[in-house]
Amino acid sequence: MTIAVRRLAPSFCGEVCGVDLARPDDETVGAVKAAWLAHKVLVFHDQLLDEDALVAFAGRLGEVEVHLRQTRTSGRREVLLVSNKKENGEPVGRLGNQELNWHMDQIFMAEPTAGTLLYAVEVTPEGGDTWFCDLGAAYEALPPGLRDKIDGRRAVHSAATADRRVGIQLTEAQRAHAPEVVHPLVRTHPLAGEKALYFSLNHTARIDGMSEEESLPILEELRRHATQPQFVYAHHWRVGDLVLWDNAATMHRRDPFPDHFARLMRRVGVNFPHDLRVPF
Repeated sequence: MTIAVRRLAPSFCGEVCGVDLARPDDETVGAVKAAWLAHKVLVFHDQLLDEDALVAFAGRLGEVEVHLRQTRTSGRREVLLVSNKKENGEPVGRLGNQELNWHMDQIFMAEPTAGTLLYAVEVTPEGGDTWFCDLGAAYEALPPGLRDKIDGRRAVHSAATADRRVGIQLTEAQRAHAPEVVHPLVRTHPLAGEKALYFSLNHTARIDGMSEEESLPILEELRRHATQPQFVYAHHWRVGDLVLWDNAATMHRRDPFPDHFARLMRRVGVNFPHDLRVPF
């Protein structure tokens, strides 16, 4: 089976039409997997997915994870609510309405998240766009001098780094579950075989063998290169959108939005097969 995919950005990202993710058959799931691998980011409109259906579809793509920062006490543990809404004065989810810097999901884990599904339940009329960049195309287009600085290097990642840089606090139990890890600064995709930049401004503490002070200018240079317009797609959300992205080949960020607008998203993460999870 083939599915219709309309390319949304020069090198990556596709809009999929005519697919109901609440009741996909095996052929449809196979076609979605192939399109995801080819396009790195897929956009589906007009989906009707409760938490059970969202987790069920995610489970067809890979083993479903429970996020390190999961704080829910009801509903599906696999679903992280991303929201600025409150109930009885308490946040119902995480990440509020602030800007979120360029990052990769859970790069600070020994086996980082392979794919993220984000489903829009309530959206804001302004702000809150999610931006993606193609780290494979960015790597291929690296200037020789910058490539020489990073080829063969590894980087140290830490959830605690996000604590310092963006104020996302961890509990002691979460810190114990996510010590510093070291991954290649250029990652080979375990399924596609493509090389891509692999870093996260929120979580990459330093380049291995260098200080943080020495590392940050290089990481910022990589960020400026990778987020040039030719490598970027910006998604403006509408209710019922599901966006699926590849964390081994893309980085993303979020625009802030006015807090008097309510926003509610459901997030689920999946991983590669066990023998392909550790970045190389």
